[in-house]
Amino acid sequence: MKRIIVSVFFISLILVITYHTVYGQKGLLHLKKLNTELNKIENTNKNYKINNILLRKEIDLLKYNFEYIEERARLELGLVKKNEIIYHIQKN
Repeated sequence: MKRIIVSVFFISLILVITYHTVYGQKGLLHLKKLNTELNKIENTNKNYKINNILLRKEIDLLKYNFEYIEERARLELGLVKKNEIIYHIQKN
């Protein structure tokens, strides 16, 4: 009888420890969720780094490249050179 009680106690203890190892606050499922979140954050950081590099290149172009500045002014602001004629073609 005593042996059965001890066996039930140890089996229960093992089940409780297993449950907390898998489903607990610091368990395996929580660890997997944190790893997934970390991967998302790292990917976001990579995208921000790439975007920063592109923005720095554009800043350099806007500081030092007159042709680029002129092109941007034409496209975004609709500016034209002196004595330049603009034709607008309408589609029917």
